[in-house]
Amino acid sequence: MDRIEKWGSLYHKTNDLTSPSSIDNLLLSEDINKLEKTIIKVLNGFLDKGETHAGIKIYVDKVLRNDFVDVMESNRPQENESLKEWGNKIFGDDKFGVVFNSLESYDNEIGELMCSIVGPLMKQAGLPLGGLSFLFFMGNYGFTPFGIHKEAIGEEGFLFHLGPGEKEFYTWDTEEFNEIDHNTKVFHEVEEMLPASKKYILKPSSVMFIPHHVFHIGNTNEFSLSVVMDYINPSKDYLEKELAKEIGNDNICLLYTSPSPRDRQKS
Repeated sequence: MDRIEKWGSLYHKTNDLTSPSSIDNLLLSEDINKLEKTIIKVLNGFLDKGETHAGIKIYVDKVLRNDFVDVMESNRPQENESLKEWGNKIFGDDKFGVVFNSLESYDNEIGELMCSIVGPLMKQAGLPLGGLSFLFFMGNYGFTPFGIHKEAIGEEGFLFHLGPGEKEFYTWDTEEFNEIDHNTKVFHEVEEMLPASKKYILKPSSVMFIPHHVFHIGNTNEFSLSVVMDYINPSKDYLEKELAKEIGNDNICLLYTSPSPRDRQKS
């Protein structure tokens, strides 16, 4: 299958973006190479901006350690090194994870590159009212440090796994969990809950879709890099509140711009 057919297959497998599913070999090797180089540009753009307190989370041995941003600033990623090599330089033998939000805020190229990859999906599913936003995960951190979680209503996620290692992904799609409000419950009893989950093995170039109502967690034992695309369709309640707010501000055109960066937790 070509890329258009693969996106069509994933769209069908997810029941029109309502159920979790994955597909292998959607990304080309050149896509992975370009994305990694672009992420290096994004990281340097972030460090250039100097607002190192915002948009990034760094975990070392599952402990939040954003003080490592200072180490990153003095040891910036170079174009001629891989992110794996750079990560080893910063963290050594420690288990680490880096989560970085709103990549499009630091370099336009990431959005352009991702949109060229997801173009066939957009033609089929349509553009979301809230726009698209991108973040990445990298490291060898094992299970996602912030536990089994789900996203806010309308935040549908596409995880593009770049590798080089494999990633395990687990989902829990039950009526009981679906009724839990976002951010009111995060589960840390991962091992106990795994038997009730559905497991996916993501290889380099795989794409995983996670709808907002599905609890999930990733497991990354070997170093790997993943980019997540938020496909943001706000709830009716959110749209009504924003509409009322913008009418009051006499600036209704702002309603359809992308939301401001949020402190997302994924994968």
